[in-house]
Amino acid sequence: MVFGDRFVVSSMQIRFGDGTGLYPDSPSKTISDIGEIISGGKRYSAGGATAADFNKDGNIDIALLYFNDIVEHSEIEYTSVLLGDGTGNFSTTEDWDKFLLNRGPVDSVAGDFNKDGCLDLAASNRYSNNISVLANSWNSSFLPKQDFNIGKQPLCLTTGDFNDDSMLDIAMTNCDDGNVIVLINNSGASNIPDTYTVIFDKNGGDTEANPATKNVKEPATCVDILPNEPTRTDYTFSGWWTGNGIADDGIGVDGGEGWGTVFLANTAVHDDITVYAKWVKKPSDSTISPTSAIFDKYSSSENYKDIVVTITSQSTTISAIKNGAIVLSEGTDYSVNESKVTINKSYLELQANGYMTLTFDFSEGTDQDMVITINDSTPSSSGGGSHYRPLGVTWSKIPEGTPGKPFSHKFSATGGSSPYKFNVTKGSLPKGLSLEKDGTFSGTPILPGNFTFTITVTDNKGRTSSREFTNIVKLGPKQKIITLTIDSTQATIDGQPYVLDAAPYIDTNTNRTHIGIRFVSEALGANVEWLNASRQVNIKDKDKELVLTIGEKEAKVNGQRVTLDSKSIIQPPGRTFVPLRFVSETLGATVDYDEINKIITIIR
Repeated sequence: MVFGDRFVVSSMQIRFGDGTGLYPDSPSKTISDIGEIISGGKRYSAGGATAADFNKDGNIDIALLYFNDIVEHSEIEYTSVLLGDGTGNFSTTEDWDKFLLNRGPVDSVAGDFNKDGCLDLAASNRYSNNISVLANSWNSSFLPKQDFNIGKQPLCLTTGDFNDDSMLDIAMTNCDDGNVIVLINNSGASNIPDTYTVIFDKNGGDTEANPATKNVKEPATCVDILPNEPTRTDYTFSGWWTGNGIADDGIGVDGGEGWGTVFLANTAVHDDITVYAKWVKKPSDSTISPTSAIFDKYSSSENYKDIVVTITSQSTTISAIKNGAIVLSEGTDYSVNESKVTINKSYLELQANGYMTLTFDFSEGTDQDMVITINDSTPSSSGGGSHYRPLGVTWSKIPEGTPGKPFSHKFSATGGSSPYKFNVTKGSLPKGLSLEKDGTFSGTPILPGNFTFTITVTDNKGRTSSREFTNIVKLGPKQKIITLTIDSTQATIDGQPYVLDAAPYIDTNTNRTHIGIRFVSEALGANVEWLNASRQVNIKDKDKELVLTIGEKEAKVNGQRVTLDSKSIIQPPGRTFVPLRFVSETLGATVDYDEINKIITIIR
């Protein structure tokens, strides 16, 4: 309950209810000199308090009417809004500070007079013989007043739909006339903001944009964030455009014939519109032949010669040729003549015996590798031949891995003396994979990425040889990746930012991570239902059904009872939190936690 002491001390008192409808012993709060607070030091008297959520933040605000009590019946009277924070404290901002009224404002009432979803304000002006209506500018401020001259000395106001037309009307008492007048609302809700729909057409893509439509509601002017991109086999997505690529569709040629203009997150939207995915054909990979060769440092050997490589080009060019991290020099180490690349023997003579991988880096498409075996069959000074075959790790292209899918590969060696032992001497393997001494490289990868590491083989004489490899772990075509951070509301789904209304946290009693159930389940494609009567959460995903009960450490998975590490609970602002790993792994997702950065990664 709010009291405005207009004629004495210009103060406001708030008495907090105890839930019984009575206030005798309830707590109270007094804000003194309310007129001075609002007007920046000038003496005003305040009254006519109305409580409502004007800025739509879920907290009750207070609109006050006040006038200059030094100049009687001043022509300059105002209303201001004190914004509540939900704890009984109030403050004003520049947007809600002063709104002009007429002489002698005495009463006010809040209502959505133009049906735009935001509460407006009406005030009775006793000495101007009229009322003023201030429309709410879509929960950001009040628009300038509209005055309605009606009756003499209007005092008390109330609202209601008095003629049953679904529009809110205003009734008032008039002091001098001694009557009640109803002001019928015939605005027709003309201030309802326009909403425009943007359709994101996949335009031949294999998958849809997510979401495929977005709404722009005034006063917003753009979509702000573009949807997740669609995909198309053998094509690269090249943005959203106002045309669909058909040259004779009448749309301009800014993006090429028929593509119109590019549509960005900040492109102004003033009407319903369809934009189209633009696709660019991926170039086919260039190839090299041969992919392996032998070079012998013995000048009398038939393999003591330049190595010539034939390039089958797909409209691409060679950007570089690399030996590990070292870039070969054109003209010194190799030469190019149309489709032929010659690796000079003068370069090969300088390389260590064993195996060398040259990587042909093309301007587009996939790089191509060539393995060259470097031998030296030069006879020894004693006249005998050199028969030792140098030890080396056999080069092989490691297949790509997929998070959550079993993976296996086998490294091997040649030369030296078997048996061999393998180990990692530099770099890191993908998380979830390990290397056995016999060269078996296996496990289930957890996170995507490019992982470069060095494998060293040791033979039974203690000799060693090393080779660098790269293992690529990529998301599957239908996999989603979700990232969250402990105690942060920032999250991502497939790289797109999302803001949570409640942050994940670690339960200090059980050391288990809890998260809002609706976000993680729906992000993984499951359906979530809250059963209020039984205080349960029901999660359905394909052939699985999970039921969790608030306050219990037991859940059901397809009807079977399962014991949890910690309870499901409700946390502010009324969100259900559950053990993250149980829900994610029960729904078939892979979960990883980076303890250093406190980042949770979920992939399915």
